[in-house]
Amino acid sequence: MPIWAKEQQHEWYYGTVVNQQMTANYRGTYSTANVNIYPNAANGRAMSIPIYARQNTVVVDSFGHRLVWQEKGRRAVVFTIGGSVRFYQDGNYFVVLDANGKKHKFVMMSDTLLPKAQAGPASAEDTPKCPTGLQWVPTNYGGYCGAPKAQSQDGSTQ
Repeated sequence: MPIWAKEQQHEWYYGTVVNQQMTANYRGTYSTANVNIYPNAANGRAMSIPIYARQNTVVVDSFGHRLVWQEKGRRAVVFTIGGSVRFYQDGNYFVVLDANGKKHKFVMMSDTLLPKAQAGPASAEDTPKCPTGLQWVPTNYGGYCGAPKAQSQDGSTQ
């Protein structure tokens, strides 16, 4: 397989969904003239199709930050309020995979630092469990399961 065809490895982050709001705002109509909806009819009919702008706004708490994301498009991913979400950052987008493995790209609307009382896991028991051989690595936007850092002979990590 060529190197450019390989799936890119991402640092996965975790957060808790605080809120979600889906909206559809009416933007007008698209008019078509003389569309023949009956195959054997001599004359067509004009049709007006409504246009809606759909937005999916999600609020996620992730290790001391409250992130507000927005997704635009026809198919929105639905989250469980209070449930966990797994995501990675791809340039200016935050990407979430739905249950079918489809990517949903969100744009960051705001990033607010939470007070210390609300920030991050309270203890080691609250951190997500990682597969065998990996450890939890905390970051600004939560954390990810990664390989343990190698230690040099003097005991420092590299």
